[in-house]
Amino acid sequence: MLLGTACGTESARWLPDPNLDRNDDVLVIYVTDPHCPSKLAADDVRVELVEDDESVTVTARVPDHSGDACSASNPSARVEVDLQTPIGSRDLLDGSRNPPARPVKDFNHGALPIATTIAD
Repeated sequence: MLLGTACGTESARWLPDPNLDRNDDVLVIYVTDPHCPSKLAADDVRVELVEDDESVTVTARVPDHSGDACSASNPSARVEVDLQTPIGSRDLLDGSRNPPARPVKDFNHGALPIATTIAD
């Protein structure tokens, strides 16, 4: 996983690993390419991370595959994000939403795991 932005990228939705624990200082997310899921690899994902006392905001960016031929295979890429401190009681937010909001499964890839609660 690389931090930062790059030319020719676009925001992508992501979901946290269903086994997420509040004591974790490594956040595992599953990222989906909005246009071409079959082209996405974990090494392609760029992550912007903002941590403060109230929240952890993750923005995932992927290469722009909008003009490529695609298939429905490989709907998500598993990415590990190192946090400065464990998640604790902070909100986990998707920075691709405006304003940033909790990640939700509102896109069409049924194979993605989803965390419905975060273990204490």
